[in-house]
Amino acid sequence: MELSKEEQQVLGDRQFFMVKAILNDKLDQAFSSMKATWMEETEKWLLPGIPVDISRGKIFRGENYKGFPYTLMDYPRAFSKTGVFAVRTMCWWGNEFSFTLHLQGAGLIPYAEQLEERLAQLNGTDAWCSVAADPWQYEFQSTYYRLLDTIDISDFATAVRQKDFLKIAYRVPLEDFINLEEKGIRAIGMFGKFLSC
Repeated sequence: MELSKEEQQVLGDRQFFMVKAILNDKLDQAFSSMKATWMEETEKWLLPGIPVDISRGKIFRGENYKGFPYTLMDYPRAFSKTGVFAVRTMCWWGNEFSFTLHLQGAGLIPYAEQLEERLAQLNGTDAWCSVAADPWQYEFQSTYYRLLDTIDISDFATAVRQKDFLKIAYRVPLEDFINLEEKGIRAIGMFGKFLSC
């Protein structure tokens, strides 16, 4: 097996790996700072009957979501056999940042009855909703996400109840990193508005 010139150059590029390590630290710091800012907001939320971690959260990273590295923060979060209640902040390298409210199973039940009214409050806020059959898709393309303003809310709410999960997301371009915390505060406020209806 041989390496192309480009492959050999990437493999030997020490500077790339040093910059990647610096970026990982900056992402960890940015996510931790957001979590600290969000704590006051999330303490006001009406949370479901499953135990939700609103104190620690979790930041972790991986190397291969659809071929690209990622950094995630789940805060607040609850993952159990019966349900999911989480706000997932994601830096998907080479793609975008996103803030996603993920409700599933027992995590969705407390909000399902007034789903149409709750979603209507987010009209005009650039919210995206998952239309995927799989709750673990994060790519903003038409087979997985659509802008809420382009969806018939009643039909969408029916589909959400049938598939038993809801994901509402806000996306932020990578080049807007300087405004990430501000956009995160806005997103967490929108999620709080949805949950408190």
